[in-house]
Amino acid sequence: RKRNVKCVVIDEAHNIVQPREISIRVDRLNDIIAELKKSPLVHTSSINEVERFYRWLRDLDEGIVDPLLFLSERTVREVGRAYIEYLDAGVKTKIGGLLRVLRSDVLYKEGDELIGFNATKISIPSPSVLLSGTLFPELLNILRPDEVIEVPYRRRKAVILDFLTTKYGEFENASNLREFRELLRLLRRKFHRIVAFGSWRVVKLLKTEADFVEILPKDWSGILMLKARGRYSEGVDIPADVVVILGAPYLTPEVIRRLTDSYLRAGLTEDQARNLASEILMLLTTIQCIGRVTRDPSSNPLIVLADHRFKRQNALEKFFEIVEVKDLKHMETLIKKWN
Repeated sequence: RKRNVKCVVIDEAHNIVQPREISIRVDRLNDIIAELKKSPLVHTSSINEVERFYRWLRDLDEGIVDPLLFLSERTVREVGRAYIEYLDAGVKTKIGGLLRVLRSDVLYKEGDELIGFNATKISIPSPSVLLSGTLFPELLNILRPDEVIEVPYRRRKAVILDFLTTKYGEFENASNLREFRELLRLLRRKFHRIVAFGSWRVVKLLKTEADFVEILPKDWSGILMLKARGRYSEGVDIPADVVVILGAPYLTPEVIRRLTDSYLRAGLTEDQARNLASEILMLLTTIQCIGRVTRDPSSNPLIVLADHRFKRQNALEKFFEIVEVKDLKHMETLIKKWN
């Protein structure tokens, strides 16, 4: 909301560069179809298209979604008219959620959700003060502040596991998956409470090792597994003995490519667009997830970055004292030493 002010203060300023996300549960489309059938503005052929789209989404586990393969422009217009008709009549529906998702730059199915990503137009009023605990050089190159004032803080110890990865084409390898499971079992034996963050494709393959998945119980012990970029990946405190990032949480390659194109159209340089859609978003997600367990200055959890790709991220050295670990035996030795 625009107002005449002397200065704008933006808290959590790192979110300026985050793509806007909007999601809708796939099973909501069943309710939407029922609402569309009641509208005289929507033809039967359009309802059939939405039903085919819903059936296809229901059978898809994850991946890029192109709604134009299922929904014609006429169908989208009719859905929009039905939405307005219901609004004018004061009737609440779920149709608006579908329309907002369909307008996204990139659509992606993950689990039971249809997620839309929109590249953010980076626009900062002048003068502004940006506040964030998650600023690093690559991000500052995008935001370009005139001055930077930093509050000193303690760098915590973090280990990078050089023998693991969630890279596409390598994560599903049987030996790699076995090592991930053995890591979680080792941590379970040595610690009381472990928080593990991972992308959906990681969580769905490793969730059998967890005691709780994508919930936040009041009193708990064991392994709590949560989705990176999920509802508990920021804005909450989760005290624990260990926080594990199960693989570098990049967006999928196709989402990165499409977001990069959107940032290019928004006026960023090729390097800025690619870096923002890939490395910067991955680092922001990683640091935000770790922050759930390190909000209290006195907290001192073991921080585990389980992916060799973290080694090339120099920005992490600003926040952590990095120790590289070559195998699980080395990891166990370090745990004994630090405990």
